Amino acid sequence: PKRVKLGESFRVEAAVTNGAKGARRVVLDLRVSFPRASGRALEKTFKLATLTLAPGASGVGRTTVSLRDMSTRTHIAGRYAVALLVNGRLVPVGAVDVRA
Repeated sequence: PKRVKLGESFRVEAAVTNGAKGARRVVLDLRVSFPRASGRALEKTFKLATLTLAPGASGVGRTTVSLRDMSTRTHIAGRYAVALLVNGRLVPVGAVDVRA
């Protein structure tokens, strides 16, 4: 897993390829599970891209996730699970270890 410090950010990039015989619309989202002091996780979904892909074509979605405290969300050290949502289907991709 990637390691970052509280207050930093990490970048996520995801590529998809249309293996179907016809054009497809693909919605890519990123779901990050932010650990809370209570032990429960807060899941937040970020939009990556909405793509229309021809057969065999590929597309990329990317974003940067900030671990800087905000008025609506504070961060603690721990493991932040990261998953993609591809047209609503959950695809776990790993985790980011966040340290103080």
